Amino acid sequence: MSGSIGADGNWTPTAPDQTNKPEGVETVSKTAKPTSNPNEYEVELKVVLKQTSETKTGAAATALVLDCSGSMEWCTQCGKKSCDHTTGVTYNPTYTVNDEDHYYVKNDNEYVRVKYCDGKHGWFNQNSCTGGAGWYTEGGRKDHTPDKKLTPKTSDDDTNTAHTQFYTRTGGSSDTSRMTAAKNAAKNFLKTYSGFDANVINDNGTLKDTAKSLSIKRYVAVIRFSNNIDNDTDSSSWWEGEDYKPAWYDVSTVVGYNKVLATINQAWAYGGTNLDAGLTTASSLMDANLVKNLTSKNVIALTDGAPTYSKGYGDGGSTNKDICDETAQTAATLREMLMCGKVTHNNLIGSSSPIPIARYSYF
Repeated sequence: MSGSIGADGNWTPTAPDQTNKPEGVETVSKTAKPTSNPNEYEVELKVVLKQTSETKTGAAATALVLDCSGSMEWCTQCGKKSCDHTTGVTYNPTYTVNDEDHYYVKNDNEYVRVKYCDGKHGWFNQNSCTGGAGWYTEGGRKDHTPDKKLTPKTSDDDTNTAHTQFYTRTGGSSDTSRMTAAKNAAKNFLKTYSGFDANVINDNGTLKDTAKSLSIKRYVAVIRFSNNIDNDTDSSSWWEGEDYKPAWYDVSTVVGYNKVLATINQAWAYGGTNLDAGLTTASSLMDANLVKNLTSKNVIALTDGAPTYSKGYGDGGSTNKDICDETAQTAATLREMLMCGKVTHNNLIGSSSPIPIARYSYF
């Protein structure tokens, strides 16, 4: 028999009054069934909760200004170029070398990587180095001089003082570059900022097939810079990767997220440091119709050192006061633009590491 106990304590064959249920509860019901034992009942209490869904809001635009200069390939642990700093690694003497591989030589109790150069440089091999074909510890044409060319020993008995002992390396992890650290930081930011739940994101940052677009207007523009802005829209060569141009993408959508992730992954280190160009591009993007009226706009710059280029100064080799002053003025103008728009901004946050992995600037 269905029914309930009324407010007067008496049984009534009507449904109970459920107007004062706890918040979030849809219905409550209780069923009593007699067991095989006299005066014993099996009671089942059924509570049905309200179905709820979380609506994620908060439209925002963030420009990721990513340093892709040559020094971003340097080690985060020792700050040296091409050292491939590792732990638990073993260096073994070798006397058989292959031009396609790289090896190591000992320099002041440290191991430095050497590569073979065929003597030709430039995209179309239009330039040649003065040292000619051979082994060098430096990668640039200007560094490939006769006095820096190395000749490997041919055997353990090779006593020629002009020959250098080459080594192979085993064990350890060699991916300790600043570029890798900066890319990982950018991808971790992307995963959080996008609004996607962690359970639809793989460990490497890619989205699982179960991910569904949220479309909550979380815009990201990746600005890769070195000598100038990486603005490739004609990726006809293997080193260029996917077509790329700094633009806004809604990373709360599957398509937008994947596009930005690919842009981060395809960054590689070369050239000088034109932070001024990166910040100038960020300023221009912030004024785009798609985002200029948003109340939350940010610029995050990930860079490892002082600028070596600006609009009017620099040759990529070193920094100077003019470059720094011009870059600082561009940053100040960008900051002022964001502040005038009453949008979020923060001050420079530096790395606590003795060798900067990536410096984060929030404007």
